[in-house]
Amino acid sequence: MLDHKRLKRFLSKDYRDEYLQGTVKAGIAYQIHAIRTKFGMSQAAFAAKVGKPQSVISRLENEEYGKVTVQTLLDVACANDIALIVRFTDYPRFFSFANAMSERDLQPDTVTETFKHIEAGRIQVGQSSAPTHNRFYVEPRGEIIGQGGRLAPQTGNSALESTI
Repeated sequence: MLDHKRLKRFLSKDYRDEYLQGTVKAGIAYQIHAIRTKFGMSQAAFAAKVGKPQSVISRLENEEYGKVTVQTLLDVACANDIALIVRFTDYPRFFSFANAMSERDLQPDTVTETFKHIEAGRIQVGQSSAPTHNRFYVEPRGEIIGQGGRLAPQTGNSALESTI
């Protein structure tokens, strides 16, 4: 949580930009590492699973590396049966995600693990097994559902829909 004094630093564009870039780069690196270790894989084995050279995984796990492509992140997500969200947001929401850096927060359940949780009654459809973030799902008839109920009809145009 940021106090008022620390939050005032964000009025400086230079500070804000540096913080944003550093946090995003580090967050991607930490999450790639956390996903890989969740499956108990070496960089070489994880790279083979993702279809990339080991050197790419090494770069992705480097918090200073900033030339990650959305396609590479999609490759990681698809190879590991996890979802990916890439979206622009406001700073309060950004701080919330930036502060959720526990190993559990950085290791999302695979779709198979999610279904096992649902079948065991540990979570309901549309609810996440990771409690730190709101989760949404799309009903077969195309409506986006959240924990609070219907959010919006799916039209294919909204930013929210493209993150699901």
